[in-house]
Amino acid sequence: MPEIGEGTVEIKAVARDPGFRTKIAVHSKTEKVDPVGACVGMRGARVKDVVHELNGERVDIIRWSEDPSVFITNALSPAKPREVKVLGEGSAEIMVDDDQFSLAVGKKGQGIRLVSRLTGWNIDIKKASDKDREVKEAEVPVDQLGGLGRKVISSLVESGYKSLGALRKATTDDLMKIAGIGEKTAGKIVRAAAGFRVAGKEEVPKKTVAPAEEPKPAEGESTAGEAPAGVSEPQEDTRGDGHGAQGEGEAPPEETTADQQEEVKEAE
Repeated sequence: MPEIGEGTVEIKAVARDPGFRTKIAVHSKTEKVDPVGACVGMRGARVKDVVHELNGERVDIIRWSEDPSVFITNALSPAKPREVKVLGEGSAEIMVDDDQFSLAVGKKGQGIRLVSRLTGWNIDIKKASDKDREVKEAEVPVDQLGGLGRKVISSLVESGYKSLGALRKATTDDLMKIAGIGEKTAGKIVRAAAGFRVAGKEEVPKKTVAPAEEPKPAEGESTAGEAPAGVSEPQEDTRGDGHGAQGEGEAPPEETTADQQEEVKEAE
C-alpha cells in the first residue's frame, strides 16, 4: 500500500489471531487521505490480496483515535456499544444491548480479546440488562439482605453501609473495623452481598444474533475476509471516503452467511 510505504498512513496497532481474524488500527497524517479507504482500496482491491495470502483470514481495518472511548468504539465494530466508560488505570467498561453481546464478544471470546489487545485497555463488557439489574440491586436497603441479625444491620447502617451498593464495595477488613463484627461475620456479609439478587428478577437469557443484514462498518472501520471463497463481488465505495468499501470475501448486506450463523452459535 503506497500510502503506508510513503509514511502518509501509519499503522498504529495490530492484534491478530492467526488464521482467524486480525484487527489493524491506522491513522493518516493528513486530512486529505482517508487511512481506512487507502488500505481497503477501490472495491477492496488492495486488501483482497492480503486476505488471499492469509487463506481468507478476516481483516478489520480500524480508524485509530487519541480518544480512548472513540478508539474502543471503533475497535468493537461491527458491534455497536451503548456506552464506553474509561475507568482509569488502563481499564474500561463497555455496555452493549443484549442482542449485540454475542457479536461484540465473538466466537469463544475472540472478538473482545482482540479489541483489548489492539487498544491496550483491559475491558469489562456487560449486557445492558445485567447493568440495569446491578443498578437496581445497588439501591436495595441493607436490611433486606437475608441472614443478618438486627444488631449487625444496625452497626452497618451506623457505619455508612446503608445500601447493598455500598456494602458490595466493602472488603472483609473494612467490615471488621466495625464494632461487634468479627472475621467470620464479615466474611458472611461479603458473601451475602455478592450473591444477592433482586427477588423475582430472572436473568435475561442471551439472544441468538442472526441479523438479516450484515452489520455495516461504523465510521472509521472497514472489514475484509469474511469467507475465502464462494462469495459475491464486494461493492464499490461510491462515497469517496473509504467507509463503504468491503474487503474480499464479505457477504453482501442482504445475506447472512452460514459462517456468521455458526459464529454466533459458538459465541453463545
